Amino acid sequence: IGSCRATEVGPHADSVALSELPPRLLRVSLLGCGTVGGGVYQRLAALPELFSVVAVGTRNVEQAVEDGVPVKVLTPHLDALITEPVDVVIELLGGIEPARTLISEALRLGRSVVTANKALLANDFTKLHKASLRYSAAVGGVVPAIETINRARRLSSLQSISGVLNGTTNFILDELANGSDLAEAVRAAQKNGYAERDPKLDLDGTDAAQKLVLLARAAFDMDLPLRSIEKQGMESLNPKKIRDAKSKGRVTRLVAECRRVSGDFVASVSPSELPLDHPLACAPGVENRLLIQSQTGKLWDIGGRGAGRWPTPEAVLADLFDLRRELINAAEQEQECVA
Repeated sequence: IGSCRATEVGPHADSVALSELPPRLLRVSLLGCGTVGGGVYQRLAALPELFSVVAVGTRNVEQAVEDGVPVKVLTPHLDALITEPVDVVIELLGGIEPARTLISEALRLGRSVVTANKALLANDFTKLHKASLRYSAAVGGVVPAIETINRARRLSSLQSISGVLNGTTNFILDELANGSDLAEAVRAAQKNGYAERDPKLDLDGTDAAQKLVLLARAAFDMDLPLRSIEKQGMESLNPKKIRDAKSKGRVTRLVAECRRVSGDFVASVSPSELPLDHPLACAPGVENRLLIQSQTGKLWDIGGRGAGRWPTPEAVLADLFDLRRELINAAEQEQECVA
């Protein structure tokens, strides 16, 4: 853990190797310290030999202190935080502004940026995208969606991607199937930390559609307009119909899909009744699941938790480890050139 060498997963015999290189401390500043930001801070603070949190920008100082953030690194001045001499800026503010301005300035100053801001990226990706911008945390919680799509594309062009991309709606659908009405199911999701105070973007399918935009870019090199996605949310669903489907051995899931059709692409987000043996039906509770199909017929099936406090921080941490590895390798190559 923490090595600049990647872990190789495969059918060979297991082995453990220690890094021969001294650890490099990655200097980090954190924009936002809410539910996700506080979780990220706690994960970084637990790895002091690998990460140094230089500054934390938040308007809720009391909440940040409760999460263990030292007062000396806290600041409400987000603009000033961007100019701190750090390796990586982590943006967890959400929304379009001031996130767009702050990320743009951080990239202009040569900082690497890690973000979970799917709303911003769905609208401004082409303006912001640089090699030093990482956004795995914006899609699918702990599911390695972008990484798996990139690996799949090395083998073949892709035909389609489809998935359960919103853990909140998945949890709510299971609650409806078990007898709750929509209001009760939403309250249960909020009580368990799976839904925001205002869950509208989850319920109307916008959250899943924003994630689909990012996945379509990775899968097909296409700029899928959010407005072009045929979108049907959950607000008009009949709980009785969902319970009847369950009694017939079927599961209701909010499915996001983008596929090639006659040289074009068709994208949608809508509730679907699935047989129990369908891969997307095997995503209980807040699980997310993604199916990736190549044009040769090969199928990748990945899943993991998609809602709650900890899945997004783990995805942020994965991006940080990737960046850290790249920075160490770049430094090694520079030293070899000098030598």
